[in-house]
Amino acid sequence: MKKILVLACVLCLLGMSAFAQFSVGGRAAFGMNWWSAVVDDNTYNVNTMSAIRVGALIDIGYLRAMIDYQFSLGGSSEGKVGGVDISGDTLDGYQEDYIVLTALGKYPIDLGGFIIWPALGLRCSLCIAYDGDGDGTSDLDGMALSDFFIGAGVGFDFEVTSGIVITPSVLMFYNLTPYHLEGDPPSGIDYNDIQLEISVGVAFGI
Repeated sequence: MKKILVLACVLCLLGMSAFAQFSVGGRAAFGMNWWSAVVDDNTYNVNTMSAIRVGALIDIGYLRAMIDYQFSLGGSSEGKVGGVDISGDTLDGYQEDYIVLTALGKYPIDLGGFIIWPALGLRCSLCIAYDGDGDGTSDLDGMALSDFFIGAGVGFDFEVTSGIVITPSVLMFYNLTPYHLEGDPPSGIDYNDIQLEISVGVAFGI
């Protein structure tokens, strides 16, 4: 299922290349993830992770595509097992890297001096490296860390000079595939993953 969703996202991004008029640029983003697995009030786990993304964007007015490299800054975990509190931080050497593909449908509104654009979108996060215990070896075997998200947000375009635009945005994404082990998720556990991204980019008209 995850492979089908990822393929759909890639095809969507490739389809944008059919448009002749567009702007291109680069961007940087800070992201936060809140992942949870909940059985009941006495057994649950919540992971809070942060990450940096750097990459490129293509914009054609009503559509924007982005491709980023993401690396983790680490995070923390808290929860309970059988009513006993558990908590901890990611270990030194923790690594979780992704290639992130995003497609946004935008509605630009010119407010005179700048443009605001509410957006809806799709995101595919393709995990390329994972070392959960920080020992320098890959822990990807048995994991299913690549994910598919739906999201919404708002962005702004500020033209600083002819053909050059500063474009900050705030986006929220909901993970449709939050179970991260191979196989079907066990019954009786509620998995959720929410992602916040704050970014700024520079686009050049072509």
